[in-house]
Amino acid sequence: MVDLGGRTLLPGFVDAHSHVSLIGFQAGAANLLPPPDGPVDDIAALRRELEAWTASESGGRWEWIVGFGYDDAQLAGREHPTRDDLDEVSGDRPVLVIHQSSHLGAVNSKALELLGFDADSPDPQGGVIRRRPGSTEPNGVLEEAAFFHAWGLSAKDFDDEERIRLVLLGQRAMAAYGFTTAQDGRVMSLKDLEVLESAAAQGLLDIDVVAYPDVSPAEHLKDAEVSVPPGDTARRGQGRSRASGCSGPSRRAGRSTYDSPEPPYKQDQLVIVTQGRPTLESPRKPSAQSRVPGGKWRWGYAWSR
Repeated sequence: MVDLGGRTLLPGFVDAHSHVSLIGFQAGAANLLPPPDGPVDDIAALRRELEAWTASESGGRWEWIVGFGYDDAQLAGREHPTRDDLDEVSGDRPVLVIHQSSHLGAVNSKALELLGFDADSPDPQGGVIRRRPGSTEPNGVLEEAAFFHAWGLSAKDFDDEERIRLVLLGQRAMAAYGFTTAQDGRVMSLKDLEVLESAAAQGLLDIDVVAYPDVSPAEHLKDAEVSVPPGDTARRGQGRSRASGCSGPSRRAGRSTYDSPEPPYKQDQLVIVTQGRPTLESPRKPSAQSRVPGGKWRWGYAWSR
């Protein structure tokens, strides 16, 4: 018998849909959430948080100035920050602020330059480059594919140490809320999968992390060793695809922000599962199919958006 000293014991929660790496990214970025979760309720507060963040650990490591979680619906004026607003934060460093939906955001002029977005740039397939009124000049707000291009570029030069640090920040946040199994949905690259594998191999994962690759890296994994019996490192699952956009900020205007072509995926694509150490004092015994002696991975479903 264990005396819990009046505390309540609950089973570990299994997360059904999240993005551990992105939770870590959010933890590393400036907090732009509105009250009560953050301090940002107008553009001035947003700029202050970004400027203060540059003195943080992430601010010293990252090339881009990045903030996460603003909500235009809760900002004074109910408008997105523009390139002009973010140019006041920095004219030399690229700046990216991510909407709390994670489907759109805004960048400054330096970031637009690095992205190659200008008055002559067409909207990318699956995305929107918003423009200044009466002009084709970008105003800094990017939606869907255009935004994801900016987000990816902001993290392009992260080394393995930084990527693992962000995974562990995401893990810490999930464990703090009682999750012992968490998802990492839409892992975009083989490098990201390798980082998760490295973290698991080093014994850094205190929770189980299920990683669902986007169909692009999954295509490169199709010839990986697969099998069902316990003790092997992988099993094959049916391919999975989902085509959707954000149902919030961009749809509020009464339009879809992009056309969704047929996804370039095939059946029998794969997903990786990392096996970490549960945080419980009495470790749970894994099931026969999930037990992977000497290894950290098994396969399930690929994921596409």
